[in-house]
Amino acid sequence: MPNESAAPQPEPKQDEKAPDSKSAAPDAKDKDNTKDAQSAELATEDKDAEAAAQHWVVQAIDALAKHTKSLGGSLGSGGLVFFVLRQDWALAGLTLLFLIVTTAWKGYSKSVLSRVSELAGARGLAHVDTLVGWAKIANQNLTARINWWRSGFETKYLECQGWACLRDDPLGLDQVGDGVIRPLLQEIFVPLELTINPQVGGYTEQRKRLKQQLNKQQKSPNENLGMQEACIQSIWDLLKQVRRDPSYRQMLIRAKGGYGKTTLLKHLTYVYCQKNRQVNYQRHHAPKLIPFLVILANKTNWQMLADEKAPDLPDFLTRIHLPSLPKGKTLKVPTNWILELLEKGKALVMFDGFDEVPLDYRSAVSQWINRQMREFPESVMIVTSRPTACLEHYEPLPSALLWVRQFSEQQQAKFIRQWYGFQEIKAVGGQKTPDVEQRIEERSQSLIDQLQARPELADLAGNPLLLNMMCRFHREHEGQQLPQRRVELYQDICEVQTARRPKGRGITLGLRPAERLEVLQILALVMMSRARPGDDQGHKQITEDDLLDVIVQPIGERDPEVSARDFLRQMVEVSELLVETQEKGIYEFSHLSFQEFLAASEIVRLRQESMLYDKFAIPAWEATILLYGELVNPSNLIREAMKQHPDLAYKIYQTTAKRLDLSNAERAELERLKKTVASSRYETLEALMIAGDWVGADDETYRLMITTVGKEEGQWFTSEELLNFPCEELLAIDSLWVKHSQGQFGFSVQKEIYVACGAKLDGRYPGDKIWEDFGTRVGWRENDDWKSRNELKMNPRLSLKGEFPWLGGGGGFLVWGWVWVASCVVSSLASRLVNCSRPQF
Repeated sequence: MPNESAAPQPEPKQDEKAPDSKSAAPDAKDKDNTKDAQSAELATEDKDAEAAAQHWVVQAIDALAKHTKSLGGSLGSGGLVFFVLRQDWALAGLTLLFLIVTTAWKGYSKSVLSRVSELAGARGLAHVDTLVGWAKIANQNLTARINWWRSGFETKYLECQGWACLRDDPLGLDQVGDGVIRPLLQEIFVPLELTINPQVGGYTEQRKRLKQQLNKQQKSPNENLGMQEACIQSIWDLLKQVRRDPSYRQMLIRAKGGYGKTTLLKHLTYVYCQKNRQVNYQRHHAPKLIPFLVILANKTNWQMLADEKAPDLPDFLTRIHLPSLPKGKTLKVPTNWILELLEKGKALVMFDGFDEVPLDYRSAVSQWINRQMREFPESVMIVTSRPTACLEHYEPLPSALLWVRQFSEQQQAKFIRQWYGFQEIKAVGGQKTPDVEQRIEERSQSLIDQLQARPELADLAGNPLLLNMMCRFHREHEGQQLPQRRVELYQDICEVQTARRPKGRGITLGLRPAERLEVLQILALVMMSRARPGDDQGHKQITEDDLLDVIVQPIGERDPEVSARDFLRQMVEVSELLVETQEKGIYEFSHLSFQEFLAASEIVRLRQESMLYDKFAIPAWEATILLYGELVNPSNLIREAMKQHPDLAYKIYQTTAKRLDLSNAERAELERLKKTVASSRYETLEALMIAGDWVGADDETYRLMITTVGKEEGQWFTSEELLNFPCEELLAIDSLWVKHSQGQFGFSVQKEIYVACGAKLDGRYPGDKIWEDFGTRVGWRENDDWKSRNELKMNPRLSLKGEFPWLGGGGGFLVWGWVWVASCVVSSLASRLVNCSRPQF
């Protein structure tokens, strides 16, 4: 064993010690010197600690080696106590380990010990250096964590991320109407409901809920629970399950524009950034997660993610995301902080607005996001998007596929009361006096009563953005009746922004109010014209030079004294219908729906409906076409659409069928078109049946029915939607099934079998015995096992009667979801058929 003189002597020299506190004290006026001095002091202390650690390791090992016989005595235990008192846990652990090991050698002979000592001596120095290195690393890690804890970095970061999600900023409605105050998000936020497609498996919590729902349905037969209710969740319900169900660690939330996807993620982020247990994540019994909200509409973000040399997620969040937050540039991120959060499943990373990524970059961005999901499977990641963008360009889809449900009557009422409450209280300086409370209740109830009395308005109010518009309109017009149609609502908002609002603020704008709207309409139509098949993004923005080129002539024709550049500035700064994006010199309408409405209005003004005909196949044009149909007599537009686009023709008809402003002759003309529109929709379905493609016919039946109730493919029905399904459409679909299967398939065929099993036609689960009997009779169940669609006979000559329609789609539900949902489909449609007189064949 090497003696003390042979061991290195790492005793620190006098000049290496920490500087005197007085001499190191920084001048109060010089902050930079203070930081330098503190850094030097910490560095010197680290050197002292390292030297001391090395010294004590050498002394302990050498002393213990010399006194092997007494290692269990005072020296060994004394060294251990010494290190413990110094709280030098690394060296204490090493001493204890050495104590145990050397004690085990106590019974060996001196010759063995001598030989071992000789062999060990050659490696002594190397081992000491290794041990010291370990101790140094342990001390550095401990010091780093203590410094991180002391710095309160996590708190500082959460403050910055929380500030970015503080206010309710619905696009295009930041300051619509004089006297409207922008509320804080949490003061008016109404929790959104998310629906899970029961065709998608893997959700253990939903399995439990479905079973509970079945039990409750059977115990309370008079209570109609609704087919979809067990599949409705809040975002907090899902987050509570992420620790035990990995399916919810990767979510895709889909909804049309204005349904509150961004608001939902901002709410989620804000709540996770709060310290107060009364308002933070603990109130919802969710796990602690550190949120990161990435806005994909930001050009810097999507460009970085689509690049061939894109950084990984920890690097992106550190270098790009954090500095973009309010006061984010002041954050000094501890080494590997984000990496450790992601690896340990402590991060919640949200990517908002996948549909805002330009078409050519979506594939690369989706691949990058999927790589991060695979790399960090323990953390929670959420992506939001409009439906078409993610279906066409996001591969593979995340494990949990969710939809935002439209506002229910209860949610609408809650939002209205909270919105009015904030506005009225703020209008009087924050005083919630009895007279203010009375005004809140009266005005809120006035709007709620209008929505309940007019179903067409209640349907619009299911969209949170449109409901926000209605609240602002209602307050702006002091309780007047709301417009009958959404085009009137858009028209009024545009007039408020370009005329009444500037006038109320005493601001004079160039051109007359109607002329300002005409110029914006011209711009909107030019921008919409840039939309191409497969590209739903390129028409949304325009450069400043291109914009000025578009408006300079129409402005000059209306008033040569008005500068195009001045007009642009006024529309951005005063009307706020146009906004400059984060990228300087790039402009867009404050919300895409305004652009679509103004473009439709321009086509009406020009009387050039024919320019829409070659746009029928472009998805980006659909909203503009539907809005145009609301502004004119849509009969001719429907006829043109029926030629090659029957689904679009049907949507135009649906949008305009309940219009009250049409003349009797126009209404009669629409009625005559109704049957033609319906029959054109079913041409594909009938062709599939004639070809004997019953699986394809089943999928087409689902598609026709889900679009009939105004939903997107991938969503599912509620019992209410099926119990009120349009009779003509249901009978037409059923008649085709009965006709082409020679009476073997069809909803009416299933209804007769269902009743024969003893079921009631009430849209409810009939109980296990009846449902299992029905499943066996139609071939969905065999040997006590439920089949998937792929296991069915799929042939009228071989199948049991009633085998189709199955409406499962994509190979079928997993058993737990299919059993209950399918029973409600059969029961609801059978009940509906009783109320609809089916033609006989």
